[in-house]
Amino acid sequence: MPSREPSADPLGEIETLTREIASLETQFSNHKLSPEQFESMSEQLKERISDAESMAYTMAKTDETIAKRMRARTYSEIGVQQVCNHFIYGSKKSLEPEFGVDRIPRYSLEIEGGKGLPVDTALLERLANIRLLTATLFEKLPFCPKCGSPANVYARFKCTQCASIDISINRMVEHLACGTIHEERAFRVGKSMVCPSCKKVLQKPDEQRASLRL
Repeated sequence: MPSREPSADPLGEIETLTREIASLETQFSNHKLSPEQFESMSEQLKERISDAESMAYTMAKTDETIAKRMRARTYSEIGVQQVCNHFIYGSKKSLEPEFGVDRIPRYSLEIEGGKGLPVDTALLERLANIRLLTATLFEKLPFCPKCGSPANVYARFKCTQCASIDISINRMVEHLACGTIHEERAFRVGKSMVCPSCKKVLQKPDEQRASLRL
C-alpha cells in the first residue's frame, strides 16, 4: 500500500480508513483474502489511522473546529471519562506529577478509599491539545535528547572563579537593621538568632532576609 501525504482533514481520513478496514474484514470473512493478506493490509491501515490521529491532535492545538470534533470523538473513551469524572464528581484537585527514582513524572487520579488510579501522560497531553484540560508548567527537568530520560542527567555546579566542583550551598542571612550578611550558622546562638555584628537578637521574621550562596 503506497504511503500518502498528511491529510488536510485527518478526521475525514480516519473515517475513510475505518471503512476500508471494515471492508477488509468483510472480504476476509468471505474468504477473499488470506490471513496473511488480511493481517498485512489491516496493519498498514491501522498505522495510517494512528498517523492521522496524531496529526488531528496536533492541528487541534490551533484549530478550534478540529478540537471540537476531537472532543466529541474522545468522550467515549474510558480513560477520558475517568479524568472528567475526577474533576466533575471527584476531588476536583489539579493533577500534579509524582516523581519516582527515575525522575519521570507520573500522574494518578484519586479514587474511593484514597487510592491512586494511574493515568497515561500521553492521554493528558491529548486532552490538553483539544482543550479538555489546561496544562501549566510544574517543573523543568534536564533530559537526554536521545532516549528522552532524565534518570541519569544531573546538574553539575562549579565555581565560576577557579572551576572547582568541591563546593557547597550555604544559607545566607542578612540583618536588615545593620546590613550584616553572614552564613546562618554565624547567627545561631542556641535556639536564638543573634546578629554577629551588632549583637541584636532577631525576634521577628521581617528583621532578616535569607538567600542561598554556592
